[in-house]
Amino acid sequence: MINYPNQRNRAGWLISIMIVIVFAYIISRTAFQLALVQGRSMEPTFHDMQLVVIEKWNDQYHINDVVLFDCPALDCTLIKRIAAEPGDIVVIEDATLYVNGKVSGLYKEGAFRYAGILERTHVLKTGQFVVLGDNIEESRDSRYSEVSIIELTQIKGKVLELFHE
Repeated sequence: MINYPNQRNRAGWLISIMIVIVFAYIISRTAFQLALVQGRSMEPTFHDMQLVVIEKWNDQYHINDVVLFDCPALDCTLIKRIAAEPGDIVVIEDATLYVNGKVSGLYKEGAFRYAGILERTHVLKTGQFVVLGDNIEESRDSRYSEVSIIELTQIKGKVLELFHE
């Protein structure tokens, strides 16, 4: 004879599963989210097919933070490092990134073979950021008009380096 769970046990399991799903949904929308890095633009910091955790509740972002953001022109979500923040003056001259008239400490002098739109000086307004990939030869970032200077409203969250290799 086969024993089937009674209706009360089945209802209890269904309620438990629904609670877990709702709780996971709320956490992923407000606090943390998993994201999969695709591509080589953030190497050596993050690698293709690496899972990262995104902190979503903080809206304070600064130079050197790695953020996940929407890029409508490319119809995707990108992961990049903040290289300049609101109020900064940014330009790439002689293949070197300058922030507020000083060589940026994030990239080596002469590292930028392509300056793109950053060959012109930009003064970042409130809520604007310049984002660049760590692997600048492989990265589609603020140098390209499709990405450009991003707005705070595009940022989904900051990458926590929990799984950094």
